[in-house]
Amino acid sequence: GAHKFKHGNIVGKGNMIMTTKKNILLFVPNLIGYARLLFLVISMVCHSCGFSVAAASVWGLSCSLDFFDGILARKLDQCSKFGEVLDVVIDNLSRSAMWFWVAEEGGLVGFAAAALSSMEWMVFVATHAGSFIASGDNWKDLSQRQPNAFLSLMFSNGFKNPLGFTAVSGLFGLPVFLYVRSRAAWFLDPLGSGGVSALGAYLLLGRALAVAAELWLLVGHAQVLLEADQKPRTKAG
Repeated sequence: GAHKFKHGNIVGKGNMIMTTKKNILLFVPNLIGYARLLFLVISMVCHSCGFSVAAASVWGLSCSLDFFDGILARKLDQCSKFGEVLDVVIDNLSRSAMWFWVAEEGGLVGFAAAALSSMEWMVFVATHAGSFIASGDNWKDLSQRQPNAFLSLMFSNGFKNPLGFTAVSGLFGLPVFLYVRSRAAWFLDPLGSGGVSALGAYLLLGRALAVAAELWLLVGHAQVLLEADQKPRTKAG
């Protein structure tokens, strides 16, 4: 698409400044995304070889880079739809990998891991599928729905608030906490039993807050689908 772009190769067209596909692929935030994917693969190899702490550490490094891509995208004026989707896909892949490792325990924990991972991908579909459902006036953007006061508080300032921070911490932190606790519990020994329990409770609370937000998005998307089905239809023939 057309972007105002201050860095790299540009293609002029009339009064518009357009970026090339190759250029977008090489945006700095997208390069960070590729690096995150590489670290994720390395963490998978570490897990497969039984190096649980290394797997969790490299996984954490991959996720920590997520903090920088958005900042650099805005600073370098390199925001793009491709980069936006790439970032979310990598986030989901990262958490899915960790949830998959947690699910290897089986039982209730395994079921919960599978359910939460599935919900995250459902939310991804719900928030990115609008253009495939309808277009123009028939499409109602999910962002037009008003969340309740509690969710509004959590969503405020881009989740940069105590509730939002807790939700994001639970979203990313709970799976890796469960993984480390089951595979390398000694790594958490410095926290003591009380500290481990408190951290687990905090991350569980955060994931519950994230579930509340996810359910709100999914219910909203279901409403959009139902409204789209109610539009006038032309009979074939």
